[in-house]
Amino acid sequence: MTCETDFCIMQHGTWRGVEIGIGECKSEKGRITRDDVENLVAVRENLAAKEFRCYIIFAKTADEFEPEEIEYFRGLKERKIPYILLLNKELEPRRPYDRYTDAQLPRKHALSLEDMARNSARIYTPDEEEEAGG
Repeated sequence: MTCETDFCIMQHGTWRGVEIGIGECKSEKGRITRDDVENLVAVRENLAAKEFRCYIIFAKTADEFEPEEIEYFRGLKERKIPYILLLNKELEPRRPYDRYTDAQLPRKHALSLEDMARNSARIYTPDEEEEAGG
């Protein structure tokens, strides 16, 4: 299989081991497609097979994701594939979650890709109890 990724980041923590983020970036009018998602899932599976903790990252210079994109992300959540989502409100401030309150996020001051993935799931694809404020 051959595909491209727009960026890759690696972080090494003492107790987390190596975390890898592979990402796709889109402009405001660009769309994240099912192929974009599935290509990154395939790359992630190869990295996970080598025991890396791998996260898929989607960044978009827009104010919101399209409903179809959100459905792709819900599909990742159902498959237990961790993802990080970034829009203007996360990309523009000095720290990605400055525009959120502590109560809105599991980890306002995210120190790992895992923390960022938890925040993204809460913000963009909350479970029913999270939507209700639980």
